[in-house]
Amino acid sequence: MGNDIKSIAASFPNEYELGILDVKLQLSEFSVFEKGIYPENMDAKWIVFILDEVIYFVRSWTKYVTYKIFYEIQDDGVLLKYCYVSRNRAQYNSIGIDNDVKVLKRLLRAMFNRESIYEYPEMQLPEIKRTMESIPLIELYIKSIGHSTIKIIKAVHDFSDISGVYDELKKIVDSLDDQSELISLYLQHRDTRKAMTFYYDLSGELLLASVYHN
Repeated sequence: MGNDIKSIAASFPNEYELGILDVKLQLSEFSVFEKGIYPENMDAKWIVFILDEVIYFVRSWTKYVTYKIFYEIQDDGVLLKYCYVSRNRAQYNSIGIDNDVKVLKRLLRAMFNRESIYEYPEMQLPEIKRTMESIPLIELYIKSIGHSTIKIIKAVHDFSDISGVYDELKKIVDSLDDQSELISLYLQHRDTRKAMTFYYDLSGELLLASVYHN
């Protein structure tokens, strides 16, 4: 991207906040950043590159720089020490630095499939644990978990699908208002890229619906 990278990096706002990461990467993992991540389609959310010994995380749709990560190369790996997080409200609406660091660690966890980078507390909820224990070779899956409103679920899934894939989920969606929330567990196989999403009530004790993605 050449000059584009420089102009994107230079656009990082003067308003930012510092967050502590203290995340150790293997040299082989860090090489992903050295090569750069440049999405080829709009489904990918991030552009990632290194410029002047700083890692930039950039929203792919808007080209807004959200995170700048400062690191230290050590004999046995690379320490991601701290980050600057944009505080330009027109570009990024943060609810606080603790949440920003949590989001970034979740991104790193998903990139490298390393659960030690960030441990989701929801993973310990009863039914969610049972779901993961029921899947053979669960260690081969990239795992992420979050809260989704019914409004977002409606936007993500095509409920006009005539195959019946979404029938179970549609019954749940139709019974709740748009602002209601569910816990969503997303699993994607690292090799086959096949994925599945499981939806639970907020207690994590009841599996409400599951969707399998080809």
